Amino acid sequence: MKNIKNTLQKFLLGVGILLLSSVATHAGFGISPSDINHEYLKPGSSFTTEFLLSRSGTLSEMDIVVEPDLGAINSWFTFKPGRIFKFKEGQRTMTFEVVVNVPETAEYKEYSGSLRLKAVPTGQAVKGVTVAQGLKVNAGLTLTEEDIEKLTITAIKVEDVVKGNPVKIDVVGKNEGNVDSSPTAKIKIMDLQMNVLEEHDISSLGTIVANEVKTLTGQFITELDLGEYFIEVDVLLGEQSLRKERLVFKIIETPPIIDSTETKEETSTSLPVVTFLKENKTYILWIVGGIIAAIIIYLLIDRLWKDKPVEEKEKVAAVALGSKPSTRQMLSIAFGFLVFLGLFSAALTEVEVKETIVNDSKKEVQGVEDTTIKQNEPMLNVLPAAEGTASKGTYSVYSRPSTSSPILYEAKDGETFDVLETLDGWYKVSLKNGDIGWISETSVKSKTTE
Repeated sequence: MKNIKNTLQKFLLGVGILLLSSVATHAGFGISPSDINHEYLKPGSSFTTEFLLSRSGTLSEMDIVVEPDLGAINSWFTFKPGRIFKFKEGQRTMTFEVVVNVPETAEYKEYSGSLRLKAVPTGQAVKGVTVAQGLKVNAGLTLTEEDIEKLTITAIKVEDVVKGNPVKIDVVGKNEGNVDSSPTAKIKIMDLQMNVLEEHDISSLGTIVANEVKTLTGQFITELDLGEYFIEVDVLLGEQSLRKERLVFKIIETPPIIDSTETKEETSTSLPVVTFLKENKTYILWIVGGIIAAIIIYLLIDRLWKDKPVEEKEKVAAVALGSKPSTRQMLSIAFGFLVFLGLFSAALTEVEVKETIVNDSKKEVQGVEDTTIKQNEPMLNVLPAAEGTASKGTYSVYSRPSTSSPILYEAKDGETFDVLETLDGWYKVSLKNGDIGWISETSVKSKTTE
């Protein structure tokens, strides 16, 4: 009896372990974040929440079905990529978005509801009982008449700068309030012994609208010499400090300009055959393609006439179609040449037509060419050059619209810039390295308009 009892206990224990193991290996289904909450909404506002779905266990293809239970606010919600989308086979994680658009006529009060997400195997039969994995996401929205300014700074970044160029600061902000926010910044630059060398104020980094995540960029001019420094960035909203970070950055020399003559000398040291192959690679590929096509057509024609009677091969039409080796070779060469021409013609259709600016060979007008695009202005407007600049050959681009401000760049005669705005006889231009500078209209030769 005792043996029977022990045997039964072992059997039940084994069954229990088997059941537990089957539950543990059943596919898991998770979501992050687990809710949709917003306390500072206004009528007409909108926001987007991105969710990360994850699963474990079996990774077969599944359909994800979103079933909203939101009552009166059901029409406020839209889903990307849709109410039904697929978890592809082998995929462990995926994202989807819930977009909330509050109508202008919405009442000021609290709203609640929920979303249920079900995971059902793709192509599952309709008959029988279905047990689907499911998740519930609670939603809570509050509409308020109060203006709430709530800005979070998630990152601050400062990169090394070339001496003479502005120092750039990137600030990543997330506006969780219901009004637009425009942060400012206080800057301290210190040496490695923490002695303050310079202080700067950035009056506005830009604006982040409600429910938006955005990277703002500010810049300032430093008079410091080459070296490594600490920079302390304090981002403020009004008098409130949102985030303060102390970073390290370097002021470096201008990168050396590679002389084109040196490049040509280096190229000339390579073998002539290698240089020829590199410079004519495309044409060589076309020729190889034509040769391969000629060989293929030759073999096909040869196979076609191989087993034909001699009398049939001697006919005029047969000779023209390649019954003899000589005509077969001519047909193959002609076909290969046609393939080469086809590749060449196809390449011509992809050739881009670029506009070329013609230099002022007579040097009648000196200055820098401005390609600002504005409406209701003439196509070409020639302005007088500043006296004495023709002999100088370069034209200064300043950090501010003043000749007493630091010079960021020396433009050469005929150089072209994109103009961002005009101010009291100055053009705000974008430099090739991404910096912003100012150039006097007396240095402008012409401006192209549309």
